[in-house]
Amino acid sequence: MAVGVVFHNTIFLHQFSIKYTVLVVAAFARYAMLSWLMIYLFFERSHWFDVAGFFVVLDIPMFALAVYLSGGERSTLFFLMVMRVVDQVHTNVRQLILFTHVSILSYVGLMGYLDVFEGRPISWAMEGINLQHPSFVVSDGRLEATSSLFRINNGSTLLHRHRTTFHFTLSLPG
Repeated sequence: MAVGVVFHNTIFLHQFSIKYTVLVVAAFARYAMLSWLMIYLFFERSHWFDVAGFFVVLDIPMFALAVYLSGGERSTLFFLMVMRVVDQVHTNVRQLILFTHVSILSYVGLMGYLDVFEGRPISWAMEGINLQHPSFVVSDGRLEATSSLFRINNGSTLLHRHRTTFHFTLSLPG
């Protein structure tokens, strides 16, 4: 993520400084080392707490931090907010919905912070469009998260397939 943030700021925002690069890399490297160490130490020892699951959820605020550090409302990295949703596609619908809500709340929280505490002009209408129909289209391709749940109906061999599809559209500023 650190490389993505530095690359984004250099290419899209035309901002580069060694001090800022070191700060960004240090923040994400610390998080990566801390999460790895905690999972290494406690993954098999902790039976009452899912350490790996905790860090998967904690990745979402780290994605929000990446969006913040790459310009906030001007960032084109906001599609990072759905990466954990995409990762959860092959788990179950409940987990997919949980990660979708956490991602949306984190993004709205970030935009609210930028609006209220930093006084940045947020186009809530545009953010509402992004959130109402969360679709991020990256160039000609489409990032699509599909969740499928199969179940057997009353022990018979009849399978019912429930499909949830999320489309994500990237809006470039300017």
